[in-house]
Amino acid sequence: QDQPSIQAGIDASVNGDTVLVEDNTYYENINFKGKSITVASLFVVDGDTNHINNTIINGSQPSHPDSGSVVYFISGEDTSSVLTGFTITGGKGTTIVSPAYKDKDGGGILIRFSGAKIEKNKIVNNDITAAADTFAGGTGIFASSDVYNLVIRGNIISNNSGTVTGDGQAFAAVIVSTKETCILENNHIINNVLHAPNSSAFAAGLMLDGWDNQTGNYIVRKNIIRNNKFNTDNAGGGGVVIQNCSPLFCNNIVSENAATSWGGGGVWVIHFKFAENVVAPAPLIINNTIINNSTTGIGGGILVRGTQSEAYLMNNIIWGNSGSTGPQIGVFPGAGIKVRYSNVQGGYSGEGNIDEDPMLEADSLSDMSPCIGAGTLEYDFGVGGVGQCPSYDFNGKERPYPTGSMPDIGAWESKLDAPTVGIDPQTITGIPEYYTLYQNHPNPFNPTTIIKYTIPSITQSVSVQLEVYDMLGRKVATLVNKKHKPGQYEVAFYAGELTSGIYFYRLTVQSFVLTKKMILMR
Repeated sequence: QDQPSIQAGIDASVNGDTVLVEDNTYYENINFKGKSITVASLFVVDGDTNHINNTIINGSQPSHPDSGSVVYFISGEDTSSVLTGFTITGGKGTTIVSPAYKDKDGGGILIRFSGAKIEKNKIVNNDITAAADTFAGGTGIFASSDVYNLVIRGNIISNNSGTVTGDGQAFAAVIVSTKETCILENNHIINNVLHAPNSSAFAAGLMLDGWDNQTGNYIVRKNIIRNNKFNTDNAGGGGVVIQNCSPLFCNNIVSENAATSWGGGGVWVIHFKFAENVVAPAPLIINNTIINNSTTGIGGGILVRGTQSEAYLMNNIIWGNSGSTGPQIGVFPGAGIKVRYSNVQGGYSGEGNIDEDPMLEADSLSDMSPCIGAGTLEYDFGVGGVGQCPSYDFNGKERPYPTGSMPDIGAWESKLDAPTVGIDPQTITGIPEYYTLYQNHPNPFNPTTIIKYTIPSITQSVSVQLEVYDMLGRKVATLVNKKHKPGQYEVAFYAGELTSGIYFYRLTVQSFVLTKKMILMR
């Protein structure tokens, strides 16, 4: 009510102010002009997400066609400059010309030589179309922040597109480059596309780029990066490209992205040797779920390419990806990768790795997943870094769970409640048709694990024994010795003072016997 437009509110504000915007559609291209202010919809007042949908900044009518970004941070702003609670749409990007290149960047938001805090926005349906000799980058967000910090949190960045022709090249929906700290978390980067019918494209979803020979502190966690694609035969890095920087990349879900002949359907790591002979350290890629990505080239799940490029992976699910070579993991000559305590389809060399169906329910683990308890808390990769399991999972749940167990592999920690040691077996669901002894979870475990089994409907009441043996065949515990009616049961096994090692648990029901192996790891 005080001002005729959002920009007029910004112009009238002083540092520390909040420009509060009523629900409406505003055909504007706004500029923060270096001010430490918050520009927000009524979402910040009552938390109603309808305000995000109904407070729209549409940048499709710029005063000049070369200045078509919807929101600008280009005057030395930092994270005290906040944009929250809007739909940002209709952006066309801003033309930037230098002696070395010509770009059209920042369809929705352009951050240049500045910082910002971008929270709880929908950045959708922005479209950069670049001339034949021009690069198109950051169709949703372009952030080149130099010495300023960045926070990009809780946004939906969707259905943005970039198109180039001739010798141009198209780049990601989100591009981040800084020498300082960037926190990129809880965002959905989904359904973005790059068109380069006569040229090439790189990184359809997210691009993390080192600043010259100096890499910032990138923390990239709890994002969904899904269904980002190219419309060209010459493209790579469908989900994420990590170029010349060393992020902590953890608790992310990277799925259903597609690259073409250049490879790297899910994640592409590429480092170049700079003129100063500096190569960025290996990124730490920890507790991610990287599934169902594809490429017509190499590395459907992960690609490491470039002389002296390397990546360190721990506690990841890499499954269901496809490619002409290395469908799960592809490594070019001169590059390297270390994979530990991960579930890789087809197997991969390295300590703690497994090759078992992760048994996912959507993106999370089913109760019977072999990934439960199969991760590690820490791994020393040698020169370049120590991988540490994050304290929380994709949903903010404490990890590992229960306390004292080993963490799960993947972005989600299982939803199972902590077991009560010494409880009697209890019916937990339905009447099964077959005798079944399930794999214990977690496994490996310390010191408690859950064992589930079923008694089928063909029985009335039968005597059941569930016993634990060591490697020498000595019985170390009797968990069950009583009659059961048909049903599905679970019992907790507390390992007490037993030493680390392999143990066997055996279910005996009359003449029916099933045995499985479990690992106690102290």
